[in-house]
Amino acid sequence: MRWLTRELARWLIKVVYMNYPKTTLFLGCILLFVSTTFGQKQIEPQYRLPRWISQIYNNDNSLRSNYEISDYINPFYLEGDFNGDSLIDIAIAIKEKSTQKRGVLIVNRSNKEYFIIGAGKKFGSGGDDFEWLDIWTVYRERFIEDPATFSKVVKLNHPAISVEASERFSAIIYWNGITYVWFQQGI
Repeated sequence: MRWLTRELARWLIKVVYMNYPKTTLFLGCILLFVSTTFGQKQIEPQYRLPRWISQIYNNDNSLRSNYEISDYINPFYLEGDFNGDSLIDIAIAIKEKSTQKRGVLIVNRSNKEYFIIGAGKKFGSGGDDFEWLDIWTVYRERFIEDPATFSKVVKLNHPAISVEASERFSAIIYWNGITYVWFQQGI
């Protein structure tokens, strides 16, 4: 493909230069931009993570052999102090390699403990495949409210993760002091 692009560019430059010498420089710049822009490779998601999480992922054979870091959602990772230890933790979009089921990997930075949510492991009402996930954000509110009564149901001492299936349902994933739990917000 690159060879064809180069040959086409050379031919076009010859034709334009013979007939329109003043526009040759302009077209050359455009061709140079197009060939360098579309010829670049995309950097794999695991190489776009903070160094500390890359080291954990690369050094854990079980994690690396069963799950791949994925960019099926943008952003493909979220940062926040999800477990309240004053260190920034990370939630990363992943896929189980054997089934391609989607999910989330949450890593607590202080003890390097990680949790697989979805990606072949059932979690709350989200199931074992988060293929429905199209919006996620860091949830910074201090309470989770019951959407039916608007009463404050769960007090949060630190950020959580809001997950949504557009116009279908949403939930909050939060740390309860022992593990991550699911709180359904909408149906």
